[in-house]
Amino acid sequence: MILGRISAYLNALKDKNNLTQRQLADMTGIPVGTLPRYFGALDDDAANFEVVRKLVVAMHGSLDELPGIPLRQAEHDESAYKAVVAGLEARLDEKNDRIRHRAELLDDEQQRSERETRRANRATLIACIIGALFVLLVFIDALIPTRGWILR
Repeated sequence: MILGRISAYLNALKDKNNLTQRQLADMTGIPVGTLPRYFGALDDDAANFEVVRKLVVAMHGSLDELPGIPLRQAEHDESAYKAVVAGLEARLDEKNDRIRHRAELLDDEQQRSERETRRANRATLIACIIGALFVLLVFIDALIPTRGWILR
């Protein structure tokens, strides 16, 4: 490893953003006494990843921009990106179709349930009317004993 690659990158970000080590300590919560090691000629193997990450994020940098880290080809391959997006869109379309189908099934079930409820309500109404007519018939029979149909 090259000595100071991380330190050089951190110094470049610090200079670019016109920040002091005191400001960085306040922004990141890293003790001020720790920062000079990261802005000096620090051996990259001795660097704490979490400290480097906090510093880079606070200075609006990217860990991918550290010099010497090769970028993966897939990150820049637009056709691979488009293929992934197309695959995800196809899965979303399939899920949307399944959701639409389930909604249609639920609508059908709800309509069937409403029809059955209306049918049951009609049957109850008819039973009530027949019962009321029977009670009325018995009442009339009791009032007019000479014309009675049931209580003669």
